[in-house]
Amino acid sequence: MKDGNNQKFGMTGGIGNIFSRLALEGPIQKDKSSFIIAGRRSYMDVLMKPFLKGDMKDTKLYFYDLTAKVNFQLNKNNSLFVSGYFGRDVFGFGKEANMNWGNNTASLRWNHIFNNRLFMNLTTYYTKYDYSLKFLSDEKSTSNQEFSWKSNIINYGVKPAFTYYLNSNNTLHFGVQGTYYTFKPGSTLSRVDERESSIVMKDKNALEGALYLDHEWKAGNKFGVQYGVRLSGFQYIGKGTAYYYADTTPGIRKRFVGKEDYEAGKRSQIITSWSPASRRVTPSTAPPPLRPPTAAPRNICTS
Repeated sequence: MKDGNNQKFGMTGGIGNIFSRLALEGPIQKDKSSFIIAGRRSYMDVLMKPFLKGDMKDTKLYFYDLTAKVNFQLNKNNSLFVSGYFGRDVFGFGKEANMNWGNNTASLRWNHIFNNRLFMNLTTYYTKYDYSLKFLSDEKSTSNQEFSWKSNIINYGVKPAFTYYLNSNNTLHFGVQGTYYTFKPGSTLSRVDERESSIVMKDKNALEGALYLDHEWKAGNKFGVQYGVRLSGFQYIGKGTAYYYADTTPGIRKRFVGKEDYEAGKRSQIITSWSPASRRVTPSTAPPPLRPPTAAPRNICTS
C-alpha cells in the first residue's frame, strides 16, 4: 500500500459497476509522517435484489475491506511503517444458510540505512484467516435445528531483509524469516430442539524458518539476471498421531491397521508407498520418506 501524502489532506474515490471505493490521506506531522485509510464495498446483492423472488429474495453476496497505513520519518536513516488490513466475503440465503470468510493482517516495518551501500527492512507481522458456516432450519419446519462451524489459521512472523549494493550493476539481497503457525481446525455446534452438542478440535502448532541469498545483475538498462538460493524448513510442534492403512485395490476404501502417538519433541518420520498414476489412480503428493523402514511400506495419514 502506498504512503499517505505528508503535505496536504486529500480524498479520492470511485463508483463502479460492482463495488465502490473511498480513500482519505494526509499529514500527521508535515514532511515527517502521514496516514492513509481506504475502504471498498461491493453491492452485487443490492443490484440482484429486484430480480430475486421467493426463497432467493434474501440472498447475501458481497465483500468489503479496509486498509490503513501510517509512516514516520524518524531521521535521515530510520523510518517506521505501521499497516493493517481487514477484509471479509459474505454469502448466504436468508437466515437458513450463511457462510463468510476473511483475513486480518497487521505489520510493523522498520527501515534502517547503515550506509550508502547497505540497508535493512525489519518486518514483524500478524495474520489471521477464518471462515464460518451456519445453517438453520426453515421457519416452516416443525423442529428447530441449527448447525455452525468455525475455523481459522493464525500466523506470527518476523523477517529481517537486507540489500547490499556492490556497485551500480550488482546487488545482493539476503535475509531470514521465521513464522509461527496456530491452526484451529474447527469448532462445531449442533442443536435440535432442546438437544445440543458441540465438538472442538485441538489446536495444532508449527514453526517455519527460512534463509535466502540472491544476486541481481544488470547488463545495461534493458537486460538483467537475478538468481539465488533459499533454504527453508517446516516443523510440527506438539503431540501428534499417525494413522496406518493397508494397501488395497485402487478405488476401494483402505483398511485401517493401527495408529501411533508421538509425544511433543519426538520426530514423526513417515513412509509412503507409491503407485504409478492411471485412470483409476490419480496423481498425488506426499512427504519424502524419512523414517527408517522397520516394516513393509504402508499408507499413513497423520493428524
